[in-house]
Amino acid sequence: MQVCVILKAASDLGVDSYFVAVMAWVLLIMVLGYFVHVLNNVIDTVYVCYAIDKDKGEVYKQKVHEAIDES
Repeated sequence: MQVCVILKAASDLGVDSYFVAVMAWVLLIMVLGYFVHVLNNVIDTVYVCYAIDKDKGEVYKQKVHEAIDES
């Protein structure tokens, strides 16, 4: 008897649950987009620092130079 009640409740979700699902998806995309933007700025900053080091002929962070020279 309980299984039938659970299946009936799961199959009759209603409009509100779809609205919540769409809003959760939109929020997720916004948060992930923000993190992508932050990481893109970090990568650009590290590359600019690498380029400044190359212009000066110095090595400030050896690991960064190894990683960029490797690619």
